[in-house]
Amino acid sequence: PRSVEAIFSRATFRLPGVNVGYDQAIIVAISLASALLLAAFFRGTRLGIQTRAVVDDADLTELMGTSSARVTTFSWMLGCSFAALAGVLLSPKSLN
Repeated sequence: PRSVEAIFSRATFRLPGVNVGYDQAIIVAISLASALLLAAFFRGTRLGIQTRAVVDDADLTELMGTSSARVTTFSWMLGCSFAALAGVLLSPKSLN
């Protein structure tokens, strides 16, 4: 078996009726911040809107001058980055 050192403190604090670890609270905060930033990206940036357009109709998006291959490549890179972030944040929990 392998073990991974904890990234964040394993100390806890008390909420009404439950003990919560600082590491758990930090992971939840990072997850919420990532979700909000991702939602803002898809709604407020040119590339985010292009991504939504490619998902809806790639051929029509190509007619508007957007490279659907470039947008798809970026989407894969973004998804892989989020998967890596999840792996880094959750590995100390699952491998100990």
